Amino acid sequence: MCLLIKSSMCRVQGAMLVVLTALCFVGCGVQDQSLSQSTTFYNVDSLVAVQVKSLKSRELNKSVAINGKNEEIKFTPDSAQWAKELEIFKRIDQVNKSSFHNAYSVSEMRDANSNLMIREIMVHFEADNREEVPVRYLKLYYLKTLNDVRKIEALFIEKNALYTDTRKMTLEFERSRILHQYRIEGSQKMMMNDSVNFVVAGTIE
Repeated sequence: MCLLIKSSMCRVQGAMLVVLTALCFVGCGVQDQSLSQSTTFYNVDSLVAVQVKSLKSRELNKSVAINGKNEEIKFTPDSAQWAKELEIFKRIDQVNKSSFHNAYSVSEMRDANSNLMIREIMVHFEADNREEVPVRYLKLYYLKTLNDVRKIEALFIEKNALYTDTRKMTLEFERSRILHQYRIEGSQKMMMNDSVNFVVAGTIE
């Protein structure tokens, strides 16, 4: 993922490689329990594609913290670099896999801290395949309709014999529906190694 913008960027990307190499291996509301096998909860792949096209001339302030050690960089990514920056968020689209649909319930509620609505897609405790579902919840904060999403939050947990990977991923959008901030916070525990705690955050100007 090294972008080779300047030496400080390489240090950031070097730290990111520790985290992202492992990734590559691998209120009250009304509930809707009857989800069809053709359900698409939210098309995250398309959202990322739109952002990549829209952000190509925008400047990115990025910080990476690995076990408390922080690096920061400011640069203007091109389209290919934006695609790499946002690629990790496409993992959220696994919420739409047909084999996982029956594991989810959907709730609608008002956000207590804003004028937004929240659609929450969450794995319910009774699901037989709960531990197999990587996207444990997806929250869509929107104004009036899902065409005007202002914030996306997801919890991604992946476990196997080699590692445990936990990530909370957040995307925040301007009124123009263009990405303004993103954040990935989590930890990874590889077999025979200590846990790695990390925070990756970006602000677009």
